[in-house]
Amino acid sequence: MVVIGGSVTLPFVTLFPCVGDATITITFNAVVHINTDDRGGIHATFTTTGEVVAGPVDAALPTYTGHFMMWGGFNGNLKNAAGTFTFVVIASGSDGSTVKFQLVQHFSVSASGVVLMFEKPRCF
Repeated sequence: MVVIGGSVTLPFVTLFPCVGDATITITFNAVVHINTDDRGGIHATFTTTGEVVAGPVDAALPTYTGHFMMWGGFNGNLKNAAGTFTFVVIASGSDGSTVKFQLVQHFSVSASGVVLMFEKPRCF
């Protein structure tokens, strides 16, 4: 088993969910767990949680501050694999507005090679 953890601060420009392009700074902690077995199997998960500040590229929009969480899991062996990823952000705008965003992604590959994938983003 491998466990990795720590606190990181990253600035970047990207799409802030439900709002638009923004300069985003996140400060977060992350933990990764990876287990393998002698038959070629692997199980991996990660959890990331932290604070977010999003300054919009469009100065007419509010700045948002809040919290985010990401989780992902993967299981695989020599015949098939599956993984799921979740992302949630809840932030308050400098104008009193609120952004709540959730994303779920999943994929699986069967032993016969059939691939199933979906993504479900939601602003609420």
